[in-house]
Amino acid sequence: YVKELGLICQRGKFIVNDPAKVKKLSFALVYRGGFIAYLNGKEIARGHLPSGKVAMNTPAENYPLEVQLAPAKDKKGNDVQIPLSLGREHRKITQFVDHWSKKERRTETITLDTSLLIKGVNVLAIQTHRSAYDPKYKKAGMRFAAIGVSEVHLKAEADNAAVVSSFEQLDGLQVWNKQVWQETKNTDFNNPAMALEPVTITAARNGKFSGQVVIGSLKTIDALDAKVSDLKGSGGALIASSAVQVRYGSTNPLYAQNKALWKESHLNGQRFDLLHDAAPASITPRKIEQTKLYASMLGVPQGLKPVATIPVWATVSVPKDASPGNYEGSLTISAKGEDSVVVPIKLTVSEWTVPDVKDYHAPTFLYQSPDTLSRYFKVDAWSDKHWAMIESSLKLMGEAGNVGLIFPLQAESCLGNAESMIPWIKKADGSFDYDFSRFDRYLDTALKYHHVDRLMYVAINVWGAENNRTKTKSRDANGKTVKTYGPAPRTQITVIDKATGEKSKMLMPSYGTPEAEAMWKPLLLQVKERLEKKSLYSKAVLGVSWDVDPHPTHVKMFQNILGDIPWMRESHFDKRAIRHDEEDKTKTTRVAINSIVWGGAVPDPAKKRLYGWKYDPQHLVLNFNRAGVEGLVLLGTPNPWSFRMWMESTLTGGRNGIGRAGVDYFRNGYSKGSGNAGCMFGSYPRSAVAQTGLGNNVTDLLGPSENGPITTVRFENAKEGIQEAEARIVIEKAIVAKKLDDDLTKECLAVLDHRARMLRMWRIAGRTNCQIAGLKWQDSNYKLFQLAAKMPK
Repeated sequence: YVKELGLICQRGKFIVNDPAKVKKLSFALVYRGGFIAYLNGKEIARGHLPSGKVAMNTPAENYPLEVQLAPAKDKKGNDVQIPLSLGREHRKITQFVDHWSKKERRTETITLDTSLLIKGVNVLAIQTHRSAYDPKYKKAGMRFAAIGVSEVHLKAEADNAAVVSSFEQLDGLQVWNKQVWQETKNTDFNNPAMALEPVTITAARNGKFSGQVVIGSLKTIDALDAKVSDLKGSGGALIASSAVQVRYGSTNPLYAQNKALWKESHLNGQRFDLLHDAAPASITPRKIEQTKLYASMLGVPQGLKPVATIPVWATVSVPKDASPGNYEGSLTISAKGEDSVVVPIKLTVSEWTVPDVKDYHAPTFLYQSPDTLSRYFKVDAWSDKHWAMIESSLKLMGEAGNVGLIFPLQAESCLGNAESMIPWIKKADGSFDYDFSRFDRYLDTALKYHHVDRLMYVAINVWGAENNRTKTKSRDANGKTVKTYGPAPRTQITVIDKATGEKSKMLMPSYGTPEAEAMWKPLLLQVKERLEKKSLYSKAVLGVSWDVDPHPTHVKMFQNILGDIPWMRESHFDKRAIRHDEEDKTKTTRVAINSIVWGGAVPDPAKKRLYGWKYDPQHLVLNFNRAGVEGLVLLGTPNPWSFRMWMESTLTGGRNGIGRAGVDYFRNGYSKGSGNAGCMFGSYPRSAVAQTGLGNNVTDLLGPSENGPITTVRFENAKEGIQEAEARIVIEKAIVAKKLDDDLTKECLAVLDHRARMLRMWRIAGRTNCQIAGLKWQDSNYKLFQLAAKMPK
């Protein structure tokens, strides 16, 4: 059910070579709500809508209440009909009923006049209207989307070659258009009725924005190459070709088994996800494994030929001083033995300038996993090869405006690290030194790509689920409730014997004891000193706690060493402080950052607007996108659109930014426990955090290439979405501060509210599969960017 979605207009194209040779033409539709269908602009059918002219917001006929009723037994065993609501009523249903068939409406097969056909490209258009909801339906749980098309059947009986199906596979090198936020699969091939159009890119100065085309052939594609020309604007304006990066897609080996759902495509295939700087030597045709059930239902021909397919991306880094306006250039596609294809590029540069990454307002906190890279690529931990891979991840994280770095000082923590980032060196007399080589190099490498002003948090992870003390309640002789705690689990650290070099794990004394405090103090004071030299200690936080907070004596122990240092927390719910006094509840320590699961829905802007950027710098609440919770679901490889909308939907939902998201926690079957999804995070049971594990969010924004982690379609869409969100923030700040006149305020709110409704539509209606929300998104971006340029400084 999507309140904002009341009208859907769709169209498809097909070719008729000779209309006179079409003997019979028929049409049938399975739909929800009501519809009007047109062939080449002339109405051919309608259903559940009034006759005559209808407005865009004309509702279709209501559904009867019985579509939301199910058979059940009452307490006396009598047969009754109960509302099929979204709550407990499900449990009372005594037998399965195919409720969906009641919701779908069907036309009879309608014979059409063949004279409606024209020579060349023909267009079938379907205008679908939502059925209105009577107030009495709410009690019955009427919450399905009463609008949509499930099946379209347009069949022609004709002589051979008189009609060209959209499934006709053409010889030769084929090139076709797709938006970068649309998925592309290795079973895709071109619809011959769709003409190649220019690649359009809507951009802002100082930002990076992309367009793509898809290349396909029925035979092996060898020596593929794509070259971009200079982009020329009016008055001599020019963006040199050197500012345009060309990249080539490939599938992600981590998701090789992911098949397309039937609602996405009847053709099984793998989604292109990785983006490489160089084209593969050859692309060989891949067999199309058709889903027979849906192929037969939809009349799709069997025995489709294998196809070789690859997307090509062109990403423009728009100079900060570029002249606003329209630019034109070309992308030339060539391959061995094929005629070159020249695709026009049309770039529109707005007057707004994207802030430098260090000045982004909305925070993004990404997690990097050295252990995953070492294990996945089978390289020695902390070798030069390993460090090169770590640097690749840190570089890409910096490009997204990452605000946090994490240093696990425990071994086998929830982060999945086998060893402490700072190993302890045991000397002959039993005292310890510390090996800071990893810590120092990691920090120095990160600072090559993270401006000190951009970093908001340096997490010193010294506490985790492995330190949780089990709490029980009982009553004393006077009836007073007494809290008691079981024995405290203990943290492990990595120890290196100075004489032999042998590594081992050592259990620390129980937290909250003088012994544990004495052991941690010299190390933590040296960490503090190192961070102070980098002007970073003011951003240090301890962590990481989860739904279960550290015992007050644990918090107090670290406070004794480092003073009133704040904590980092990741959980289902928000909490601003944790206790450091076992007796006095008022004595607390600040939680500086908390990534949370619950809540975060985008409200109807007609009723309420939320501004996630209005955060308290002393306490950020970031969006931890748990699967199954309202809003964004990032499990597996969802549609790239999800990642483009990630930041803007987070901010309009009232959260301050993106949190607890992995860049290179590759899912490779390392662990299958709750919250792990096969990644290294949470792979040690004693420190696992169950459903708040990273595996229940996005684990790997990057993907594995032969030489290490590289960017993905998902990550590139996320970065472009972050730029769009920055424009929104600029406008909203001016509105909230009342710096605009009434007319400009109204103009801004119209654009922002439209985008909010599109976000609601996408988040609620099938989420990752709702393509409607992306229609004319470039137009919306241009309006957004131009308005951002008008905002007072």
